[in-house]
Amino acid sequence: MNINCLILARKNSKRIINKNIISFRNKPLIYWTIKQSLKIRSFKKIILSSDSLEIKKISKKISKKILFNNRPSYLSGAKITSEKVMIYLIKKYKF
Repeated sequence: MNINCLILARKNSKRIINKNIISFRNKPLIYWTIKQSLKIRSFKKIILSSDSLEIKKISKKISKKILFNNRPSYLSGAKITSEKVMIYLIKKYKF
C-alpha cells in the first residue's frame, strides 16, 4: 500500500506570524513535524508544501528525502483551505 505524507506549512498564519520557523526547544517548529514524519516507515513520499523559502531551506537541511512543493500564491492566502491545497498536491503528484 502506498501511503504519502503531506505537510502543509504556510509562511504567514493568521494568529502567529512565521509560526513554522519559531524556535521550540532550540529548533524551528517545522523541524519537529518533519522529523516525526521521517520516523513513520510506511510513508512512501513526504511532500512539504509551502510558500516560504526559509521553510524550504530548513527542510533541505533536515533530509534530502523531503519533496518540497513551492506552493502557488493563489493557494497561499488566509482563506484557502487545507483541502484545496491537498487536492492540488494529489493532482500534481498523481497519488
